[in-house]
Amino acid sequence: MRGGDRGPSNPPTTAQRARLVAIVERFAPRPGRHATPWPGLRCYHAPRPVPPDPVVYAPSLCIVAQGVKLATLGGRVFRYDPLNYLVIGAPVPVQARVVAASEETPFLSLTIDIATSEVRALLRDLEEAGSGPPPRWSGAPPLRVSPLDARLLDAVLRFLD
Repeated sequence: MRGGDRGPSNPPTTAQRARLVAIVERFAPRPGRHATPWPGLRCYHAPRPVPPDPVVYAPSLCIVAQGVKLATLGGRVFRYDPLNYLVIGAPVPVQARVVAASEETPFLSLTIDIATSEVRALLRDLEEAGSGPPPRWSGAPPLRVSPLDARLLDAVLRFLD
């Protein structure tokens, strides 16, 4: 399943994406989940595809630096990758799996925990900040996938710097 129905108005640049990969590699230099110096920020590294794993996603924002991950909820598949991010608005049990990763190009991602009220505000702000109609989401709450744009990625990179 694709992310959103419309592409980002200003997609991330190659330089932004390369910076994100470098930062996540620094926080997650080996396979597994890694805590960071900031509470609520975790990075993940997988050097190969990972079979489906039952997990409960907490309210958060998930951005993939490299690779592809799928989350399945009630028969619906949510695909997120370097061009599409995932917002989780409430605790939800999913089957998650990494589908694109290798030793040379590992799956790399970051997750920022956010309170449910902040998710609502974030989604409202994203819709209001966009030019033209609000983004069309793939899925129904509590999971939403949307195209990653350069402005959001720039904000994340500034936070990580």
